[in-house]
Amino acid sequence: MPRQRTACFNCASIKSACSQGQPCQRCKRLALTCSYAFARLRQWTDPDEGQYRYRRRVRHHRSSNGCGNCVRRRKKCDEVLPKCGECRRLNIPNCRVGGSKSTDDEGQVSPVSVRASDSRLLQRNTSPLDSKVNEYLGYVASLPEGDLTGITRRGRLNESSALHYRRGGHDGTQEKETTSHVVVALGGLTCLTPASLPDFDATEHHLFLHFLHHVARALAVVSDHENPFLREIPQMALEVKAVRHAMLALTACHLCKIYPKFEDTLIRQHSLALNYLKFDLQSGQKTDEILATSLLLSLFGICQGNSQKWILHLYGAKALIDSHLDRASSKPLPDFLLDLYDLICCKTRITCDKVPGLRGGYPLLSTYNERPNNSIHPLFGLAGDIYQLLNSITQVALDRTNPDTTPEQEAVRFTEAQKIEKRLQLWAVPARVKHPNDQLLRDSSMAAEAIRWAALIRLYQVMGEPYSNPTKPHNAAENILAVIAQIRPGSPVDAQLLFPLFMAGLSVSRKTERLQIEYRISLLESSIGLGNIAGAHQLLDTVWERSHGDTLDWELLIRTECPYVLLY
Repeated sequence: MPRQRTACFNCASIKSACSQGQPCQRCKRLALTCSYAFARLRQWTDPDEGQYRYRRRVRHHRSSNGCGNCVRRRKKCDEVLPKCGECRRLNIPNCRVGGSKSTDDEGQVSPVSVRASDSRLLQRNTSPLDSKVNEYLGYVASLPEGDLTGITRRGRLNESSALHYRRGGHDGTQEKETTSHVVVALGGLTCLTPASLPDFDATEHHLFLHFLHHVARALAVVSDHENPFLREIPQMALEVKAVRHAMLALTACHLCKIYPKFEDTLIRQHSLALNYLKFDLQSGQKTDEILATSLLLSLFGICQGNSQKWILHLYGAKALIDSHLDRASSKPLPDFLLDLYDLICCKTRITCDKVPGLRGGYPLLSTYNERPNNSIHPLFGLAGDIYQLLNSITQVALDRTNPDTTPEQEAVRFTEAQKIEKRLQLWAVPARVKHPNDQLLRDSSMAAEAIRWAALIRLYQVMGEPYSNPTKPHNAAENILAVIAQIRPGSPVDAQLLFPLFMAGLSVSRKTERLQIEYRISLLESSIGLGNIAGAHQLLDTVWERSHGDTLDWELLIRTECPYVLLY
């Protein structure tokens, strides 16, 4: 039996007397990690019986491969080839290890190679580093096991040390220098220069940087040089105060999901945006600037996740578009703002029947595919046709809620649903679509496929049981999972995946499929960061909890308990 230790590793290393405490006095005084502090690990608790027991003694299997000399001398052989340690130490000839040939046999091993091997083995086995490494490994092995899940992801960082800093007299200057460096780096994308930056305070500098780094990239499905949130909004924000504060309010709302202490900043920027918007409406400011402010404030309400006031700004945007069309102005509104209005209307109409109608058709692939460099739309990706069909499905759902529907009207809707289903089933990304970024093109194609299958699930839900059998939605959900599995997390097309993931979650029942969907939605909460994603996640969890294997009316759940859920 080995000799019992009388000192911890730290005391033994300097040959000092050890109190053998847990920890010992010296380690406690010097704030060292004492190996005796983990002596309780020698005992373990049986989770079934709740009694303390000692660990079982480690048993070593006997080996019959030792050399003959060690066997005759009754010594433990280390079985090192070509000559064991005992034979080498005592210079004993004729060492046979594990049935190998004798080291003295002629022609087997040259003396030079034997000496070289012996020197390497001697250097390896007697190195002073080995004993320290072995002692350290033994110490690490004695450390207690922490939580096997490891360090979990930090969620809301309200007490983060990054929020606490010592204010100095040059804070504003330093923040402006940091912003200037970023503006120079992104100058080719944002068309900004450090000289054009307004007089921001330190917090506004940080919000402006956060918009450029994260928010603008989370709202588009293309690379930076094609992103209108980077190329148009910052330039407009520097010229118009209402747009600027609406942009900063949206950014502060995005930050509040991680740092709740930005709520005061959010309230201030939102109030300033509303005041300047009121002033611009009274003074007859340009329509495109007011429209940009209204749409940013609508996105602000969507980002909150628990507010329904986003629809007020969306109706304001609709009034601006209608009035501009009525005046027949010679200067058209920017296509980006009109497309953003259409996208917000299309996605929010899925769960909210009070959303205003669209301004018109969506951009078809044939209209923005003519030039190879512009084949992927910054907002619709490659799914422009599918969003148009999805809007038709939503309109069918709204028409079916009319209690005065006649059988003839119902037959017309049934025929229309069949036409929509056929178009969705036959749709495919045209082969002529080209883009310099092959990975982005592939991800956009997969995202469009996922949206196509999700639109089919939505059509089956709207038309009900007589129109489709239960296997159709489940097959479509499996196709969605197969397609999304080919999209790497963090791809720009993540902004399009909430709707297909939610539709797939409503149609699956197996644990594995639900875990895949929930984990991917959790990644969207982290990467996209909008509050409506968390609301959709909570609604999906509620549906799973209450379904009990039956089909639950999730639309009724939205109307009664979760009116703020949006699949944007």
